Amino acid sequence: MAKDSNGKDRELKKRIDADHYMSCAVRECYASFKSIIKHLVQGEREKPVIDYIFTEVDSHIEAGTLITEFRMSALPSLYAQFVELIKYLLDNDKKDRDQVVILFQDMLEVVTRDIMREEQDNVFSLGDSSHGGTGHDGMLPLNLEPEPQHQLFASEGAIRFPIEPLSEAWKEKINRLYLLLTTKESAMDVPSNLEARRRISFFSNSLFMDMPMAPKVRNMLSFSVLTPYYTEEVLFSLTDLDSPNEDGVSILFYLQKIFPDEWTNFLERVNCVSEEDLKGNESEELEEELRRWASYRGQTLTRTVRGMMYYRKALELQAFLDMAKDE
Repeated sequence: MAKDSNGKDRELKKRIDADHYMSCAVRECYASFKSIIKHLVQGEREKPVIDYIFTEVDSHIEAGTLITEFRMSALPSLYAQFVELIKYLLDNDKKDRDQVVILFQDMLEVVTRDIMREEQDNVFSLGDSSHGGTGHDGMLPLNLEPEPQHQLFASEGAIRFPIEPLSEAWKEKINRLYLLLTTKESAMDVPSNLEARRRISFFSNSLFMDMPMAPKVRNMLSFSVLTPYYTEEVLFSLTDLDSPNEDGVSILFYLQKIFPDEWTNFLERVNCVSEEDLKGNESEELEEELRRWASYRGQTLTRTVRGMMYYRKALELQAFLDMAKDE
């Protein structure tokens, strides 16, 4: 989003503030990112560098000049590296320490050389002065001294990893941040089935209705439901499902083509990989499930009966709530 805002902070802020939840997510991600990095970085040379970078970012955010001063086109690279770091933090395995060090060095390089173009020399001079050096002439690599032991983040104790002891609060923070960073906008389309989305949307919207309190079940008027039908099976039999019509197409085959995603979900629910696997199981329970699945989609009477029986479940639940105590 920042990358595509045409260098205008006002446009970026407007897009973020247009959705309150998006605004909260962005703020939380940055705050968590800042907290985690500062918690992990413990080296005397590295701390001033990290503090300087976050101070600069915060000041530009407050001044509304973040995009004009920094190059946001490199932000996806930083994002990918930080997500990889989060995965290592989730595993918290000591053998991954070298990879964590490399990620910190790569992230610093992206921030200083690709994002904070004008601040690069200041960042390197901080690393040098913390080590007793005299500064740099032009662009130098991250290894501020020829010896490998002087490379940023590589010295013993520069990075706190693995995290010990591993508290529940820390694990919750890492897991939450990982979800915030990896959940894409495409999640808005889940589930992909339009009917499922319609039902969930209808139910969600109904939660915001001004609904009166339901009367107690014992005070309700009784009612009956009459559904006329003639020579119509409530549930398809297996013979009905597999028998081809005059065009050579069976009911089950037709329903599989009309509802391909629902058929895939059904096979997953019953732990089968294919129709042959399902039928070869010879389980009466699976047979009943298959008949119900097909009848709910191809038999109007079945759906009507199912809807009537929902009344029973709702009344049983309501009666239980009438008698149950608050605790």
